[in-house]
Amino acid sequence: MNRKTRLNLEYMLLQGAYWALYCSARNFGTVFLQGRGYSNSALGLILGVGPLICLFLSAKLAEHVDNRGGNTVYVTNGILYTALLVLNLFIFFVKGKSIFISLSFAVMGCLLISINPLNTEISLRAGDSPEDINYGRARGCGSLTYAVASTGLGTLVASFSPDLIPLVSAAFAAVNLLGLYFIYKTGNKEAGKPAESKPQKVRPISLAEFFRRYQKFTVFLLGVALIYFAHNALVTYMINIVRNLGAEADTLGRINALMAIMELPAMFLFNRICRRFDCRKVLGVAMIFMVVRVVFICTATSIRGLYLAQIAQALGFALAVPGLVRYAKVMIPAKDSAKAQSISFAASTLGNVLAGFVGGRLLDIMSISKVLLVLSVTAVLGLVISFANIDMKAQIQHNT
Repeated sequence: MNRKTRLNLEYMLLQGAYWALYCSARNFGTVFLQGRGYSNSALGLILGVGPLICLFLSAKLAEHVDNRGGNTVYVTNGILYTALLVLNLFIFFVKGKSIFISLSFAVMGCLLISINPLNTEISLRAGDSPEDINYGRARGCGSLTYAVASTGLGTLVASFSPDLIPLVSAAFAAVNLLGLYFIYKTGNKEAGKPAESKPQKVRPISLAEFFRRYQKFTVFLLGVALIYFAHNALVTYMINIVRNLGAEADTLGRINALMAIMELPAMFLFNRICRRFDCRKVLGVAMIFMVVRVVFICTATSIRGLYLAQIAQALGFALAVPGLVRYAKVMIPAKDSAKAQSISFAASTLGNVLAGFVGGRLLDIMSISKVLLVLSVTAVLGLVISFANIDMKAQIQHNT
């Protein structure tokens, strides 16, 4: 097996293990906390604090990785995964409802979300060239693993107890550490130069200077954040929409399964698509279809309409996830790569934070039809802002 193939397999393991960990620690964390007697309002606070703090921590970690260079990205992620492993074991052994569990889940959410952009940065640095690792294929593997983990955890919880969730999360964290070790070894083996010896001719800029220098990129991400707000609000509160149309949780499960399946082809074929079309045009198409899906869901008058809306996921979210990674890579010089990836991810994270806090509040004070109208308008506004600032004329950066 040649080095490039091995790198891709190891990175697929890393992405797959990460999304399995995300599923167990983040999504099924709600089930665990409910089993321990936490109210819905408490859940919103505990699970919302992590992404909020992550907006700041993730950018600082990226600045640290850019400034230090070398193997810092591996060391940083290794520390975060180790912390997640320890926190999950701690939660497993603490019984009942406790302030320590609340704090642990809040910290865990922050660390878990901060890992994702660093994982992306690994895909750009591990090989001899940023093109060596097929990010889209690995991210598609992550979606597939997420679906399998979700099904398995649902069966586990139904057959045994939600108390096992932290133990499963700890096991997934251990698999992530193993995957990180493998790709670190391969990424530094037989490469033309060790990572530590690559010259840093220009010191990376600060975050404040990044925003000043790349204003168009920053405003573009503001539009992306608005689209992701509408997207994440629909994902988070889809059960409300399903029930409003006369169905229940089993229908929600089928809708989510269809949504995940629709993502796979475009993610696996993303590199081929970008060889034929400019990645900026691909990302533009993705933004359009994300908004189309939002509008279709918000105007659906039947469960069949919700199913049909998921078709847009194939050319929307499925292209947007690797598309944002590629866009940040080709538009921003290599010396600021980690910050670009972190800020891109922060845009979607901001959408996630707003969806949790604002979306829930809107449902408390407005009818669901009015909430859906707000989400549609917000998504269209985000599309206008992002299209006005996606830079089709700038020279592509050949980051190596």
